[in-house]
Amino acid sequence: MVRLLEKRKKIVSVLTIFAIATFSLHLFILLLFLFQGITIRQLSLRKPPNFVQLIDGKKVDEIDDLKRDPEAIRQFINKTMIAMFKWSGTLPPQKN
Repeated sequence: MVRLLEKRKKIVSVLTIFAIATFSLHLFILLLFLFQGITIRQLSLRKPPNFVQLIDGKKVDEIDDLKRDPEAIRQFINKTMIAMFKWSGTLPPQKN
């Protein structure tokens, strides 16, 4: 009967340590995913930069808010499609 009243030593098993470590790692990953999601959301709400400039150095959005001339669009599409479908996989010869 004396043995029943004695304090038992706490036994820490490897399984308990593994479960706590795994749970902690899952919480950390969850916080990391939340942070990444918030960051991506902020990037998606940001206005994209405009890298188009005219010859005089003015940005296009200062002049016409990205309104393009239909002929300019037609020429760009024409040049792009010709370049894509005539691509040979080799670089053009270097002119010295």
